[in-house]
Amino acid sequence: MDAGKVATYIPQLARTNPDYFGISICTVDGQRFDIGDTKIPFSAQSTSKPMTYAIACEHRGEELVHKHVGREPSGRNFNELVLNSDGLPHNPLINSGAIMCASLIKPENTMAEVWGFFVEFIFFLWRPIFFFFCFRSPPLPKNLILAV
Repeated sequence: MDAGKVATYIPQLARTNPDYFGISICTVDGQRFDIGDTKIPFSAQSTSKPMTYAIACEHRGEELVHKHVGREPSGRNFNELVLNSDGLPHNPLINSGAIMCASLIKPENTMAEVWGFFVEFIFFLWRPIFFFFCFRSPPLPKNLILAV
């Protein structure tokens, strides 16, 4: 696996060692299997999108979530500002879909309360993985515009 290059548009990704590789599997009954570089901290980036979708579905219901986010692949880049023919983000795993899912999580709460809830949920799912947050720039302003 020598092909490809690390992404450089986000500083945390640019600093990543391309030789690191690890896989962790957790079965529904709690068995874990790890192989490779699974103890090295990493920048979560888009790996948070499935968790955001799961939280939204768990707390708001799949039917409501999909009134606001599509279900189909877009065939577009993950960060394009394009909606499907129904005027929705194509799916929860592109930036606009993940932002829409995030907006559905406890909308009656303050941003700080929603953030705290999200962090607790992520720790519940990913424990005891070392987890840290970083604010990224320049992509962050574009994502904030998507959320407005």
